[in-house]
Amino acid sequence: MMTMEDCTPGLRNIEDFRWLLYRACDEQYPKIARENYLHLAWLLPWETSSENVDAWLRVCDDEPVKSILGNQRSVELASDQARERRRWKMQVESIAGGRGCSARWIHHHLGA
Repeated sequence: MMTMEDCTPGLRNIEDFRWLLYRACDEQYPKIARENYLHLAWLLPWETSSENVDAWLRVCDDEPVKSILGNQRSVELASDQARERRRWKMQVESIAGGRGCSARWIHHHLGA
């Protein structure tokens, strides 16, 4: 069985995290678009990069970052938050469909 990383190698580009975080914190975008940026950011292995962690620490107490990228260490599997994250992951996987797409490409096709 192929993983998301096999199908979408461009989504493993952790440098996209800071771009997504910047967009999510930019109040010129509608709330739903800002949340969409964070849902995409959540899919990246951002915690493996000190630059990404530093960027997150600067805004982790601000909304919508706090609600979506708050404590990533634990999520109740039967919670609404977990269901929403699974829904987003499935949507991104279906949109990317093995194209090797970057987060920017997926953002464009989500229409956020």
